[in-house]
This record gives sequence, structure tokens and C-alpha cells, in this order.
Amino acid sequence: MAMSLTEIRESGLLELYIIGNLSLYESKIVEEAISNFPVLKQDLYEIEQSLAFYSKAHSIPAPPITLSNILNELGSEPKINKDSNNNKKNNINPPAASIFGKLLWPLIFAITFAVSYWTISNLLSTNDSLEKQLASCLQSNEEINDELLILEQIRNRNNNIVFVDATEKYPETKLIIHDNQTDQKTFIQVQNLPELASDQSFQLWSLKADSDPIPLDVFQRDSASIFEVQHVSSTNAYAITIEQEGGSTSPTLEQLIGVFSISG
Repeated sequence: MAMSLTEIRESGLLELYIIGNLSLYESKIVEEAISNFPVLKQDLYEIEQSLAFYSKAHSIPAPPITLSNILNELGSEPKINKDSNNNKKNNINPPAASIFGKLLWPLIFAITFAVSYWTISNLLSTNDSLEKQLASCLQSNEEINDELLILEQIRNRNNNIVFVDATEKYPETKLIIHDNQTDQKTFIQVQNLPELASDQSFQLWSLKADSDPIPLDVFQRDSASIFEVQHVSSTNAYAITIEQEGGSTSPTLEQLIGVFSISG
């Protein structure tokens, strides 16, 4: 199936081609599009650079070996003043030398304890920071896996890929619907939507001949770029309107933003 330049860019196939997650059939579609539209080579290069930047930005640096360095420094033997040895031998000021000797090791112990406490506190703080970074990376990885799973499903050859027919009131609307009557799955790919008031939501509808519009999913502007919606078998079209927050039982036609024609 030959695709236009806009369709190949907006279908998500270029991203899957870069990560090697396309079937032979889909790879041929992408390669045919690259042959027809050489400008796509620049698109592929920019996608590769974006993936490389994302990987570098989420890498975790190794923790510093602060504790080992400090313990190595503390392992050196204390220097003994020769004059003190001479004073001991000559029995000069024995009371002062005795007091100094009694205070020396407690002082060393106190300093060692303070340095060790400071080091361990820093290590614990570093460990806490690393655990937070790891949790963030795991969450990002989970989100990426979810997106890849959706991309895997929308590249199904049984999908009917339909671009929205935006109304004159909302010409900025850009959406793609991936409808699979065989697997009974439907996904919406959001590229641009009108602004919503704080008490409004978008709502999807199924349109069938000789039937009232069937209310389906309600979603906000900040929804994921690609997400699954309710599938309706043998629907003639899907429509999207702006409704009050939480949705409605019947569409507000004055706020119809677009229609997807599933069957002609």
C-alpha cells in the first residue's frame, strides 16, 4: 500500500523502522516511501539522533568511591614527635606528657568517628539519589514499553488507517484512527487538538446508519499521543466532539471537531 509523505510521517512506521521492529511487509512500505520521498532520509537521521539523546540523558553514573579514599588516608601511621620521645626519656614534664597521651587516642577516635559518620551520611544520601534515579528510569522504561506495545498493535496489516476530516470550526485538528475490525481494536493517534476549557473534555462517538450516536471514550488534551479506545463492530464512522467534563449521552453538534469515515 503506497502512502503519501504526510501519511508515512504520521503513521509511526519510521520510528519502528529505526528500532528494527517492522515486519518484512511493512519494511518494504517504508523503503518504497524512502525511494519516493528522499527527504525521509533526513527524518530517519533526526529520529536516530533523538533516540541516542534520550538514551544518554537517562544513563546512570557510577557512584564515587569516597569511602575507600578516606579509609586509605586514615590508614597512614601517625607521626611521633622526636622531642616528645626525648622528653619521655629525660623524664621532662611527665605530667603534661601523660595528659597528652591520655587525650591523643580519644581525640583520634572522635575525629575518625566524625569523618566516618560524615562519609556514611553522604553515601546514604548518594544511595537515596541513585534509587530515585533508578525508579525514574524504570518508570520511563515501563512507559516506553507500553508505547512500543501500542506501536506494535497499530502496525497490524489489518488496520484501517483513517485521517480525521476536521470541521471548519476546528481546522487545526489533526488525528489518525487505527481501526481493526478483525482483532476488534481501535487506537487514536493525537497530533493536534483544539484548546479545552477547564470544565470540558473530548468525547468519541460511533456513528451507524439508522441509529443514534453511541457515546464512547472521554479524554483530555494531555492524554498519551497514542491510546486505545472502545471498538465498535461495523461502525460507519467515528466522530469527536467537545463536551462538558465527564462526557455526555448525546453529542453537541455545535462543537463537532472531526469525523473518521470507516466505511464508504
